[in-house]
Amino acid sequence: MANKKGLYIGFLSSVAAGLLVANLFMTKDIVDLYSGENYSKNKVLMSRKLDNITVSDLESRLFEASDIDPLQEKKYYAYKINEICSEIRNKKEFTTAGVYGKHKIVYDFLYDNFFEQGYDDLVFDLELLISKKPKGNCFSFTALYLMVSNNLGLGCDIIYFGDHIFPCFNFNEKRIDIETTEPYGDGFDCTINRNEPGQRKATVDNLVAEFYAQLGKLLVLNNNFSRAEQMLKKGINSCKTHYTNYSNLGALFVIKYGLYGSEEFLDDIVKYTKKAIKYYPYDIESHNHLAFAYIHKRNFNKAAKCLLIADSLIKKMNSDQGVKQQTEKAYALFKQKAPDFDMGSVEISNSLRKFYGI
Repeated sequence: MANKKGLYIGFLSSVAAGLLVANLFMTKDIVDLYSGENYSKNKVLMSRKLDNITVSDLESRLFEASDIDPLQEKKYYAYKINEICSEIRNKKEFTTAGVYGKHKIVYDFLYDNFFEQGYDDLVFDLELLISKKPKGNCFSFTALYLMVSNNLGLGCDIIYFGDHIFPCFNFNEKRIDIETTEPYGDGFDCTINRNEPGQRKATVDNLVAEFYAQLGKLLVLNNNFSRAEQMLKKGINSCKTHYTNYSNLGALFVIKYGLYGSEEFLDDIVKYTKKAIKYYPYDIESHNHLAFAYIHKRNFNKAAKCLLIADSLIKKMNSDQGVKQQTEKAYALFKQKAPDFDMGSVEISNSLRKFYGI
């Protein structure tokens, strides 16, 4: 999506792959609840089964944020969760295991049937994950683990940092991490995430908000900007301190400014990216998008400060190539608009210099 303003749209690191995923998601190839040769008989039997299904508040919120909204559809996926839990409960070793052992059995079952089968970084929705051809990423895997462990009476905590999330539980006063995206043997009781900066204990509100953030991304890739904005704002209402919906709204208004050139979009970029940075100071994309807005507002000192912070974070963190390229293009735009600006003259407080290591 090119434009005459030299805009770099850094919404996803792989737009081509994202478009394929978005098309799959937005056509909503919903599982046919009543398919089969004996259509009428299957329909009656399934309807009776679903009549007895209760959708928990947790399941309802996560399903809705994954665009599974009608009650009968929610009941179907709650029914599928119940089936998973029944299989786990029926394992002889589950009844005698302690808390640690029960979580290990849950992890093993979900890994064998879901995590190993269909990891895809760009696919988050629960509809695909719970269907016969499971696909998902850390958010949908964590949501599935949370729903199953809650159903089984175990429960779990959620930890998130940046654009990653994983479940964990406490055992003998120790946090036991479960990395759903690692190969088998490396994911249960692992330490791979232990030293990552910015880790926070998430709530269900955070997880629901993240699903809206991911849904908003896919809607943008389908050029459905109006509904994307609506979903991202729903995510903010779900959790006002979760940064990704603010970050994605900032990115959306970068795109809209590039397409339409309205000055009000620059104010929107500043508004939402500042909120994203407030709740997650390590969000490099938001620093870049804020720089973009300040460049076009011709506030070059503030733009330069954003770019210096972004550059420092890239050096400190394990940033992907897309974020690095985004920062490079933001620098190029800055040099194009302010060729004589002295980066050494940038006014940055000592506290910010210390925090970001500038």
